[in-house]
Amino acid sequence: MKIAATVTITVVSLFFLQDDRLFSRRFPLLSHQFSELLVGGDGVGTCHLPDCGEGIPHSLPFAALFFIGGKAGHIYRLHPLNKGGGTLEKHQRLSLKHLDKGVVQHQAIEFPFLHQKLYDVGAAFPVHQCGSVLTALAFHDRHSHAPFLFYSILAFHGIQNLINYQTIYLSMNDSSEGKAAISEKRYVLGRREKGSRGILNIGRYYALDGSLGSQVYVDGLKPHVILTCGKRGYGKSYTMGTLVEEMALLEEEAKRHIGVVVIDTLGIFWTLAMPNRKQEEILKRWGLDPTGFDIVVFSSEENCREYERDGIEAHPFLLKTSELDTHHWSQLFNLSPTDYASAAIGRAVNACEEWDDYAIDDLIAHIKNDTHLRDDVKAVAENFLHMAKSWRIFDTEGVPVEEMVKGGRVTVLDISPYPEELKIVIVALLARKIFEGRIRERKRYERAVMEHHPLDDEGIPLTWMAIDEAHVFLPNEPCLSKEPLIKQWMRQGRQPGVSLLLATQRPSSLDPEVLSHSDIIICHRLTAQEDIDALNKVRPTYMAGEIGDSLKKIGTEKGVALIIDDTSEAVHVIKIRPRMSWHGGEEPSALMEQ
Repeated sequence: MKIAATVTITVVSLFFLQDDRLFSRRFPLLSHQFSELLVGGDGVGTCHLPDCGEGIPHSLPFAALFFIGGKAGHIYRLHPLNKGGGTLEKHQRLSLKHLDKGVVQHQAIEFPFLHQKLYDVGAAFPVHQCGSVLTALAFHDRHSHAPFLFYSILAFHGIQNLINYQTIYLSMNDSSEGKAAISEKRYVLGRREKGSRGILNIGRYYALDGSLGSQVYVDGLKPHVILTCGKRGYGKSYTMGTLVEEMALLEEEAKRHIGVVVIDTLGIFWTLAMPNRKQEEILKRWGLDPTGFDIVVFSSEENCREYERDGIEAHPFLLKTSELDTHHWSQLFNLSPTDYASAAIGRAVNACEEWDDYAIDDLIAHIKNDTHLRDDVKAVAENFLHMAKSWRIFDTEGVPVEEMVKGGRVTVLDISPYPEELKIVIVALLARKIFEGRIRERKRYERAVMEHHPLDDEGIPLTWMAIDEAHVFLPNEPCLSKEPLIKQWMRQGRQPGVSLLLATQRPSSLDPEVLSHSDIIICHRLTAQEDIDALNKVRPTYMAGEIGDSLKKIGTEKGVALIIDDTSEAVHVIKIRPRMSWHGGEEPSALMEQ
């Protein structure tokens, strides 16, 4: 005997083959009731599907449906009618409780993108007014007879608000390895143009119930200012490392024109060279593998010896003494420009500036012989210069900026051994030299285009500079490194092609201009009101509500972030993907792992 039942279907996914390619279209049917679903005792039945829109080819289409409130789903085959409607014939009944075992493992294929939370549910599936719905479809290709599996995860916040969805298509071969080819819709932040080249995979959309949606990408080809912030331990440095990994994973055609320089203030980014074996199982669920990346480290001579013992290419970092002007020396020793010792050093610098390769000893000798200086002033100035000499970073030659920034390479500049004042001077000098080099390179490129002759790649490439602890170099107070970073990189950097990737746990301590120039803001958990207020001051007009209210929605889970994208004028919540390389910024514990 057949029984008539009334059910509520939330979404219809139509799958069809056209020109030997698989396509899909989804139609939310919120609160739409099918009152004529006739179900027989054998579980076979049919119902009429209303018009779901134009443009659906009638070549081998399928539909997959799951019902909110149900503990099992039905897979239907669609018999197309005119105007896009059709008749659904029940094809198979699946228990969601056993979906991973009954479908995935049976086909000998890994299912890394299905969130682990779905497996942990004792009931069939967490289907609530606020939850997730999974749809799945299995069938055979009409030509090769190879099995296919299609699944969608749809995240809901309330019955009427579809937040996001993901659809992944897996083509399963008949081998025991069961490898899968995966393709899905891409969301690229910071880019208006369509295209999948030069994109950085940073994670997946994150729903309020903890389920994950489509992959999220960031444009890696155009200049950007990306700010990552969040309180300690919630993933700001981790996110920066993920983006650096993605730069190293770019396709060769794009990567060879981009150089990445990481300003490492804490000595934690050398671990980019080490595979992340610790999170191997988590990486597997994301379809990733532990990977160490080819990097080159510049640091002190002592640090370089340690890096070389770990098999990492490392070179001593040296500054050319003659490249420092009076302002640099004043910053270095935290002196006022009107201080007597600062004036004494300034006189020595001015006297030696006609030489291109003078050393600190030349400055000391000039001060000793300067008859216009008192002996006590000479003694103080000489002591400062002897202290600078003890850092063993100043040299008559220095490291050319062309050696620091090379296309297709990630360079880690480990400045952790040096005092903060010296770190600021290093960043100020390096930022200025890169910017000036890119200006020259841009002119050379324009000239080559106008004259129709090829351009070699010997100059400074498009540059991404990643700066951890950015509040040190871009504070809300006078600082030497703000000059090149704000006035050159942020205000004028688009034309020469320089980008900044900044990380800080104190956005309130940043110069407000940094926040206003950031076209992508990745914000992890923040609780300090002054930090939230600083972000609210630059809240874009397209964002509804306060940033603080949006931050409350991301909860306390590490790695979850609110992203504000000026290009698309949209706000997103995402889960940052796991690092493929070892994360050196993890907090230590008194209880060491055994």
